[in-house]
Amino acid sequence: MRMYDNCTIALNEITRDVFSRGTESYDQTVQSKLVSKDTHGAKELLAYNYTILQPKLTEAEQMLTYAAAIFNKPHLKVEYAKAWLKEILQGNLNPGKAHMNYWPEYWSEYSEIPKNGKLAYTYSERLQHPIETVIEKLKESPYRRAAYAPVWNGYDINRVGQRRVPCTIGYHFLVRKDMSKLQLNVICMQRSCSLAEFLPLDIYKAIGLQQYVSKAINIPTGNFIHFISSLHCFYKDLKDITRVW
Repeated sequence: MRMYDNCTIALNEITRDVFSRGTESYDQTVQSKLVSKDTHGAKELLAYNYTILQPKLTEAEQMLTYAAAIFNKPHLKVEYAKAWLKEILQGNLNPGKAHMNYWPEYWSEYSEIPKNGKLAYTYSERLQHPIETVIEKLKESPYRRAAYAPVWNGYDINRVGQRRVPCTIGYHFLVRKDMSKLQLNVICMQRSCSLAEFLPLDIYKAIGLQQYVSKAINIPTGNFIHFISSLHCFYKDLKDITRVW
């Protein structure tokens, strides 16, 4: 597993890996919509994992600004990431305002908002109770192995190809000692992640949740560990990336 000192270095090297070692793949649906191979064929790495050592949200903000430039993605804004995280922590919002305020063209196409005013699911709905329960359980016993906040639910498999389903499986919070001091690590597990469109936002979101739990249980933050079953970059995004690796 590769280890990085900050978020921007991590993103740069992850992108290099996808460009240099990625193999071709194509799923005919994205977010339950039929897509063409010309646009949504992809370079892909399977079972990709890495660690960022003791990241800070300020570092994640710098990474977002860097990503917006090299991926040519205006939606990768610090303001968007902050608004999305705030809505997740507020709980039970669907759809919330962040998505349509900062990336309306994407969410108008790949969501159910234009039809019924809501998303198929939101992280805000799915994480409110699990995150608060994680905090409660870690306060009871910091070394718990089961402080896990699921996003993916069992019934999601029945929605595949019909409605949007979560890319994130869940977040595992583990308190352990490092150099004799307790620290809170978070492991984010994802089934799927689009490098240019979502990875920087997913990193920010996970680190934000880590810091929220850390403050609640009064234990310093530790490392961010990320496991992605399918890390990919779509052909439509490859042509927009401004740096050659």
